[in-house]
Amino acid sequence: MRGWLSARQLPENDPAHAGHDHGAMPGMQTPEAMRRLASARGAEFDRLFVAMMSAHHQGAIDMAVSVLKSGQDQQVESLATGIAAEQAAEINRMRQLLAR
Repeated sequence: MRGWLSARQLPENDPAHAGHDHGAMPGMQTPEAMRRLASARGAEFDRLFVAMMSAHHQGAIDMAVSVLKSGQDQQVESLATGIAAEQAAEINRMRQLLAR
């Protein structure tokens, strides 16, 4: 990412994004959901973890698709396509683990 920013003469720490609330990003879990996960055990933990991580990965897919709809940079589009594919594969792997 640093190389990508440097090639575009963009700052690594953009003040315009200081204090960005990652909790508002698609797929991020609430503090309450994280407390539920922390107190869960065994199969309940596994199910909650997969559900939460699937939602988290789906959020990454949603953001990547959004970039692809409006993107004009070939490297960004390539990155977004790769992210979407990898996150979808991770969701599949986690669901397969639960099915065992």
